[in-house]
Amino acid sequence: MFPPSFSSDALFHRKSLLPVINSDQPRSTLPHPAPRAPRIFADSATRADIEPLFRAGIINGITTNPSLLKKAGATSWERAKEIMRELCELLRPNPVSLELTELREEDMVRQASELSELGENSVIKVPIGGYRALDPAADPFTGLKVIRRLWQRGIKVNTTLVFNTTQAL
Repeated sequence: MFPPSFSSDALFHRKSLLPVINSDQPRSTLPHPAPRAPRIFADSATRADIEPLFRAGIINGITTNPSLLKKAGATSWERAKEIMRELCELLRPNPVSLELTELREEDMVRQASELSELGENSVIKVPIGGYRALDPAADPFTGLKVIRRLWQRGIKVNTTLVFNTTQAL
């Protein structure tokens, strides 16, 4: 790898402080060319698409959603959980983001607890926004409330449907 001419020394210094994400492989004499590179996640739930990328060391995890699970063959909630459990096993210890399908706070927390048990590398994907698009009377802060409750329980979380900088902050 070579440093682009437009990058500053400060940028490279900051990158040197990042944790090593892509560690060297055991028994390999070749060091990883970018140990502090960004992590790459495939957006899929289809094992046939994911496995070659993971085995080749190209991806560091995956992120799924209900439509991707349906595309991967899930015809029921039980089948979707089987697929998610298999993906967690395949990618262990790397993260597998599993998106919630429930829309009410209590149901989301219950479902998140259920999904977090599919693998120690499961990460619950919580929608931040979009609740009012489905129900004008919905609490727009539902996602944030769920994230807080999951954090209090020690459940790993990532977010989706962040539509603006206020939501991101």
